[in-house]
Amino acid sequence: MDDLCLSVRLVRQDFESLDKKETRIELLETSEHCVINQLAEILADEIQRVSTDRMGAALRSGSDAIGAAPLARQGHFVYGIMDLLQQHAAPALSGKLDNKIVHLSLKLLEIAPYSFLRCKAFEVLAIFSMKHGVGQMPIQMANESIVHGSWSDGHRRKIQQQWIVVRA
Repeated sequence: MDDLCLSVRLVRQDFESLDKKETRIELLETSEHCVINQLAEILADEIQRVSTDRMGAALRSGSDAIGAAPLARQGHFVYGIMDLLQQHAAPALSGKLDNKIVHLSLKLLEIAPYSFLRCKAFEVLAIFSMKHGVGQMPIQMANESIVHGSWSDGHRRKIQQQWIVVRA
């Protein structure tokens, strides 16, 4: 998927130098938006699995106990999709996609069982807050989510510290 996203961006750069670029740029932007939208759809499905993958956690624990080959840590696929969105959606110009990705990042922030997923959600929110046309909305929404989240006080302090470090 990363190669596909990169290829779309490289072709877009090549097309920018050709004649009749308006039509070609629109076609490339549409392709780019379709890829990013599909990544966002996959992410939405995977976020549901992250919050409900109790069987995977039990299997990982059990395989460690009996010395079986390790299973992938829960959330790595979600992290990869978030990373692709961070790299490829940030330069794309689509308010609708920006909004979708910001809201998915906030949802991941709220349900993430691991700090590496929360930190990736924070990174995406911080990157999108610097994007033209988005502004401080992702930062404000992250702050509100932290304040009103259902975490214990100790966990909330840890999350606030992660947010401060990522935003810096």
